[in-house]
Amino acid sequence: SASTPTLRADGKRVYIGDSYSAMLALDDNCNTLWSLDVGSQIVGSLGVSQDNSEIYAATGMSIIKVIDEGTQAKQIWKANMDMFKTSTGQSSGNLNLAGVGANGVMIHVGGGYTTKGQLLPLSVGAALLDRETGEVRYATQGVEETVSVMSSNMDGALYLGHSPFRHALA
Repeated sequence: SASTPTLRADGKRVYIGDSYSAMLALDDNCNTLWSLDVGSQIVGSLGVSQDNSEIYAATGMSIIKVIDEGTQAKQIWKANMDMFKTSTGQSSGNLNLAGVGANGVMIHVGGGYTTKGQLLPLSVGAALLDRETGEVRYATQGVEETVSVMSSNMDGALYLGHSPFRHALA
């Protein structure tokens, strides 16, 4: 699996993605509480909000919001990733993990060609998704690809980890 376990704030649940397309919730004894097919393999850690039961899964092309209802889970939305002007045969999509903030879900996005469910970006940027709808609240092009999850401070500024070595090779 390309997914990393994520612990809920109360420590009573662990969320993971399997090697296919399922999100799973495990209790503190590693018993499976529920499984939900999200349609694509989950990449990296799941984003879990600390203020309610929202879980955000990053796939090779999109972000998916799921609500933990205790004994089952429900997919709420799959983000509209149409935030770049692309040429014929190109598309926009997710490039990294979802960072959950009070004012939205921060993601790293790109526009380019798709192969085997993965985006090969020609342009990159950052976007903020509305937590309720998954619609883009704000997006901007950038100059580098991030190498980790984005964080924000209390005034909404975004922090992205970059790799000078990767940038030089690219």
